[in-house]
Amino acid sequence: MAGRSDDGQPPCKKRMDFMDNSTRLLYISMEMELKARDDLQKLDMDMYHANVLHMGLLGRLKQLGDKLKKKQNAAEKLRIMIKNTTNEIEKSKNEQDEMLTVRRKLEKRKTYYDFCQRLLNNDPEDSSLWYFTGAECSVCLDKYQDMAKLNHCQHLLCVDCLTSWFETSHSCPLCRSEIIGYDVFDRTLMRTEYVTATQHHEGISKVVDDTSRVPGGPENEPRPPAVVRAPMIRLRNDIFYTPPQSGS
Repeated sequence: MAGRSDDGQPPCKKRMDFMDNSTRLLYISMEMELKARDDLQKLDMDMYHANVLHMGLLGRLKQLGDKLKKKQNAAEKLRIMIKNTTNEIEKSKNEQDEMLTVRRKLEKRKTYYDFCQRLLNNDPEDSSLWYFTGAECSVCLDKYQDMAKLNHCQHLLCVDCLTSWFETSHSCPLCRSEIIGYDVFDRTLMRTEYVTATQHHEGISKVVDDTSRVPGGPENEPRPPAVVRAPMIRLRNDIFYTPPQSGS
C-alpha cells in the first residue's frame, strides 16, 4: 500500500517515535552530564577541604615539633644545671670537710701547745701522760712521734723535720729566727736539749758531739748543736725536767 513503510506504519509516525527517542536520550545525557558536574564539584570541594586539613595538620605538626625542640633544649639546660648544682654541692661538701679537717688540726695543735706549756711550767694539771698524742707537726702535718720545742720562738716541730732541716739551716723553718737551742720530748719520758757544744754541763747523762757538720773547721770555732740527754722525773702524776746541777 502506498505511503506506508515496510512494517506497516506511516512514515510520520516513525519520525515522531525517533524524535521522541532522541529527545529522551538527549535528556538522559544532559541529566548525566549535570550529575557528573555536581559530582566533580563535590569532589573538588572535598579535595579543597582535604588540602586545607592537610595544610592544617602540617602546621600543627610543625608547631608540635618546635615545642618539642624547645622542651628538649630546656631539658638539656635543666640537666646541665642539675649537674652543675651537684658539682657545687660536692665541692661545698669537700670544702666543708677540708675546713673541719683544718679545724681539728688547729684544735689538736692548740691542745698540744697548751700541754707543752703546762709541761714546761711544771703545771701538774692533766700532764701525767702524753696528752698531745695525735697532734700534728706544723711542717709535715704528720702526727708527732717525738716533739721539739724551739727555745727562742717557742715553735713546735717533730724531731725528724727539725733534724732534716738542721742539716742545711740553723734558723726556724717557720719564722726564720736563729735556733739557739730546743727541747725534745719523746715517748720514753726523756727530755733532750739541743745546745751548743760549749754550753753543756758536766754530769749530763749523754753528750753526742757532732763535729762532722763543720768539716775542716778550727777547734775553737763554735760547733753545731750537740744532743744532750737528761732524764725526766715523774712525781705525783706529774712529768717535769730537772736540769743537771753544774759542778755535780
